[in-house]
Amino acid sequence: FKEHLNIENDQYQIGRLPAREDPMLQRVQTIRERDYMLIDTYNEYYDGYYREIWDPYNDWRQNRLEEAENLRRVEREAMTRKVIGFGAMIGAIALGAANHRKKDDKRSSTDTLSTAMIVGGVMIAKSGFDKDGEKQIHIDAMQELDNSFESEAAPMVVDVDGETHQLT
Repeated sequence: FKEHLNIENDQYQIGRLPAREDPMLQRVQTIRERDYMLIDTYNEYYDGYYREIWDPYNDWRQNRLEEAENLRRVEREAMTRKVIGFGAMIGAIALGAANHRKKDDKRSSTDTLSTAMIVGGVMIAKSGFDKDGEKQIHIDAMQELDNSFESEAAPMVVDVDGETHQLT
């Protein structure tokens, strides 16, 4: 259609339109219609693909969110237990150091309290470290969810006009 264009200073202007019966125009319109039909076909496949993975995607999002919240809760509980445990041990050491300077009968009862605080602190801190082990359970669950969704949302292979295409 070069003869239908006027080109001046790299500016294109339409000089005239081709006739409706022009064979080249009819070929271009046929190609355009085929292109539209191809796009419609792909859109139908994508629409089906979208509908097919929508429910698994929503389930994945909801379950992953729950696991992430559980992971944060376990991390928070583990950290809290560790802080309380170490705080009790530090408090017991400080109480023992302050009590060591005294020379009265209350010293033995304070020593017992100090010992109990250390033992309790160690047990609480240990339970915090044990709680850390639960984190891996939630991390593994999230990985399992990811793998499961990935397999459900595998690319769709379609055949259009004798050509194989992969929709992702």
